[in-house]
Amino acid sequence: MKARFGISKKLSLAACGLGLVGALALHAQAQESAPEPRSAAPGPAPGPAVDAAEYRLAGTTVIAPGGIVRARLVESREVNVFPQAWPDYVFEKDYAPMPLAEVERSIAERGHLPGMPARAEVLAHGVDVGRMQVLLLEKIEELTLHVIAQDKELQRLRRNNGRLSAGSR
Repeated sequence: MKARFGISKKLSLAACGLGLVGALALHAQAQESAPEPRSAAPGPAPGPAVDAAEYRLAGTTVIAPGGIVRARLVESREVNVFPQAWPDYVFEKDYAPMPLAEVERSIAERGHLPGMPARAEVLAHGVDVGRMQVLLLEKIEELTLHVIAQDKELQRLRRNNGRLSAGSR
């Protein structure tokens, strides 16, 4: 039996009470009856056809080559996420990162970085991986701007210190 595997396809053996072969047959049947896409939208393409023997069972989870179809744990060599935005705006001329004093105050008040989800929200609703990648990169880019500003200030202070030292001799 051949079945097509796509990253977005989910199949739970526990939910349908089927064995591995029955679940794969159901999955293959759904793939065969699915309408062809009208346009090539961005996103992951379906994986290659695989034999049922290439699947392995871990508890109530069907694991396909390259990833898990449905489980509490996802294992994969690659995951492509297509975010709606990317934080290149951080390096635009008119972007001003939050001053570090405000960041410190926000951390003291809320217990997490500004713009990041709180622990309770993450535990209750999980994490949108694409959104989190964007937020993390935004924070890294803001940190880079702060480090550049601090380096410039350090260089300025060193020049001033050199002038003061040379003038006192």
